[in-house]
Amino acid sequence: METKKNILWLFLLLIYLGCATFIARDISKPIKSAQMKNLTVNDINMYYYTLGDNQKPPLIFLHGSLAFSELYKKIITSLSDNYYVIAVDMRGHGRTEIGDETFSYYTMANDIVSFADLMGITEFYSVGHSMGGVIVLSICKYFPEKIIKGASIASLYHIDGINFDNSNRYRFYTSEGFKDLDDNITLKVFNESYEFIDQKDKFNNMKTMMTQLGANAYPSYTKSDLTNINTPILIVVADKDGLIMPSHTKNMANILPESDILVVPNATHSNVLRKTKHVKMVSDKIISFFN
Repeated sequence: METKKNILWLFLLLIYLGCATFIARDISKPIKSAQMKNLTVNDINMYYYTLGDNQKPPLIFLHGSLAFSELYKKIITSLSDNYYVIAVDMRGHGRTEIGDETFSYYTMANDIVSFADLMGITEFYSVGHSMGGVIVLSICKYFPEKIIKGASIASLYHIDGINFDNSNRYRFYTSEGFKDLDDNITLKVFNESYEFIDQKDKFNNMKTMMTQLGANAYPSYTKSDLTNINTPILIVVADKDGLIMPSHTKNMANILPESDILVVPNATHSNVLRKTKHVKMVSDKIISFFN
């Protein structure tokens, strides 16, 4: 009996490891037809993809925490039919350097605005997932003259929006901050994906920095902050989000003065921009809202 249990455990472990590697390899594949470039922005060397006709309106896409642009191939490609999409690897993510600046949402928003200025872009649309959605809010708060309209997807404005009682998938996010876990499949996927893009050491340094930040790594905007944002923002809710409470995201839409809302049925925090039918729904709504 003990031998059978050991064989079953080994079999499940091999499936676990193989699944993580398969997903990591898929995430790391380049975005077809897109060009990857880099630019010195403030204190960092920033990498970005461009896709679409540069005569169309510019749209800056912002990924989620721990992630990088390649993970969002489907939504980036879908939006590129209507916009000149620029998918930026934000500070410390993907191939972009961590830099010397102290982490803050202002710093990351300033990076994006400085990047746009260097690209000769006076104003732009912006779409962000999860942490990227917080950066969209931050640009609207600190640099409203730069952003035409925004979309915040499966995102939040305050730490209270995080479900710390979530499943094992996101348990590296705790109320005390980020915890680097060895036995978490989501972190294993990210670890391997950073190996595939030859950024393993940088990713380890970023995780250390996030651990040191503690709860300061989470946003802490107030309702008053939101009511003072007049930029039109589309709020997309993942109806089955296991990380960000859907009720919090819906409430954010109610507070923002110039917002619209899309609730994506049966969408999770990750597949809202990875599952083809969800991507089409979100993309169509973004294009309609921006137009």
